[in-house]
Amino acid sequence: MKLSKLRIDALKPPKNGYKDAKGKTVKHKIFWDDELPGFGLRVTNTGAKAYILIYRVKGRQRRITIGRHGEFTPTKARDEAMRLKTEVRAGEDPLDEREKGRKEPTFND
Repeated sequence: MKLSKLRIDALKPPKNGYKDAKGKTVKHKIFWDDELPGFGLRVTNTGAKAYILIYRVKGRQRRITIGRHGEFTPTKARDEAMRLKTEVRAGEDPLDEREKGRKEPTFND
């Protein structure tokens, strides 16, 4: 399905979690976009909705959260996903860059 505002607003949260392939209980469902591979919307059982992108770097699958529905429109989230995919094609790992930023010292440190 193409992720659009009308479709996203109509999505209902999953009632309960489900067991994934490893037997772990997952309390969300992902709805994938038909237009952009790897781009989707994660809906939790509490009703929170966030745009995500799944990609591979050096054979490793990575999942990055783009932002919450409402803060991002489907069009802006799709544009951001395309920008991130461009970085991945250039050999960069956007998630790795985010994680490095979190390890930087803060003013409290």
